[in-house]
Amino acid sequence: MKFRISIFICSLLFLFFVFKTTFKSSDQISVPTITPTPTPFIEKNSLMVLIQDWRIQNGLKEYKESSLLCKIASLRLEEIKTDWSHDGFYKMASYCGTMKCTLGENLARGFASSKDTLNGWLNSPTHKKNLETKFEYTCLETDGNYVVQIFGF
Repeated sequence: MKFRISIFICSLLFLFFVFKTTFKSSDQISVPTITPTPTPFIEKNSLMVLIQDWRIQNGLKEYKESSLLCKIASLRLEEIKTDWSHDGFYKMASYCGTMKCTLGENLARGFASSKDTLNGWLNSPTHKKNLETKFEYTCLETDGNYVVQIFGF
């Protein structure tokens, strides 16, 4: 029994000696700093300003805001959070009622800024076509990094 206790004590002393010589009091243990990734937030007004500026630079008229298109954009914004597709947009044509209207839609998500969102649309032929079409009215709605822009004549 004394032999086992002696081995145990020797083992503890050995570990203490190794630990003490390995980590001196002047040693600093570095702990990595974790920087949280900011949640993207697309601000509606800043994106609209960028879009309007782009249109003017490309010889197109500024959009006018439409309350009807804003209603559609608000509904679509909530819808795309659970069903990321253009499917619901095609159902929205009924909002025109008996009036003849032509509508377009641009969606975006996951972009880090308003500028990135516009650049994403400009680099996509179908989204860029909507921005270049001579739609007179629009409404843009955002929520975090979800963006819906509805266009109409």
